[in-house]
Amino acid sequence: MDMMIVAGECSGDIYGSELAKSLSKIRPDVNLKGVAGPRMRQAGVDALFNAEDISAIGIFEAVGKLRFLKRVFDRLKKELHKKKCSCIILIDLPEFNLRLAKIAKEIGIPVIYYISPQIWAWRRWRIKKIRRYVDKMLVVLPFEVEFYNKSGLDVEFVGHPLIDLVKTSYSKEEICLRFDLELDKPIIGLVPGSRETELKYNFPTIIQSAKIIKKTLPESQFILPLAETLDREQMEKFIGKNELGIRITEGLTYDTMNTADFLIVVSGTATLETALLEKPMVIFYRGTLFTWLLVEMFLMIPYFGLVNIIAGKEIVPELRQYQANPKKIAEISLKALKEKDYYNSIKNELRKIKQILGEPGASMRCAQKISDYLESHKQPSLL
Repeated sequence: MDMMIVAGECSGDIYGSELAKSLSKIRPDVNLKGVAGPRMRQAGVDALFNAEDISAIGIFEAVGKLRFLKRVFDRLKKELHKKKCSCIILIDLPEFNLRLAKIAKEIGIPVIYYISPQIWAWRRWRIKKIRRYVDKMLVVLPFEVEFYNKSGLDVEFVGHPLIDLVKTSYSKEEICLRFDLELDKPIIGLVPGSRETELKYNFPTIIQSAKIIKKTLPESQFILPLAETLDREQMEKFIGKNELGIRITEGLTYDTMNTADFLIVVSGTATLETALLEKPMVIFYRGTLFTWLLVEMFLMIPYFGLVNIIAGKEIVPELRQYQANPKKIAEISLKALKEKDYYNSIKNELRKIKQILGEPGASMRCAQKISDYLESHKQPSLL
């Protein structure tokens, strides 16, 4: 059984790798190929292109990659025509994947979308394309079921794969000892994102916020988990002289985040990972003026932080663009570190997020749903 799987971004690679492993268990005869990140490649996906090469942040930033993206698209299109796959599995990356879905649909290849495009948040008109080109939608957020059901899509909730993935291996004491941190003094986690463009627009704000915190609370310590898509040399260049003594950790993302008392997090998957560890945080995001204006024009929900969207209310503070200034971020961080009741109220709300996201085993359920769908729609020439 041949399947094409297409993912972009660091989070898509994580979800795709877990799905690939699960599909291989259910269908040992499966051959997976497509656009894959390092984890997906390690899980056995034959990468026609590397996911890290095509990921882009925002529409404006993607313009610089148009020629390369067209080459990727043309190659995948040729591959779909050359050998008819049992299905194509699309993971997030809506701008690219919905165009690919159209091609697959025209050829007659079943289109399965995993990790829904966030059209419930903005640019809702894309539902027409999704309804036209997607055969099966497998979602990881429970409220997405009702949204897609209203549009007549075949949709099922499988739970969120992060429930299984967000685990720690070391205690706070062990991490503190390893990175020379004092256990009884405040530790602030800095989570700047997984792409260089995110660092460019957000990391200077993080550094300035940390300097204000350090000035007010001199005993503060800072720790930063390095994303797999970035290298240490890159990060050290962004940090500069490192007057704050920021400890950079590699391969210990969840242990690092769990060691922190409070985290400053750039909006994205990391906010949900932080929530599952029940760690109070402030969410912020800065981008190009063009991207920000687009979001302001078309955002259809009151929140942009994934944690608050899931909760249906602001359980952690969130700041975007010009609101996201160092003074405000530092002010929120210091309040959480100094006011125990405020800190605990955030923790109590975060505890509820895990319950909303379903039971463990999301990736295996997703793989089973895909297998069941193909069995119920199988054609002798494909299966």
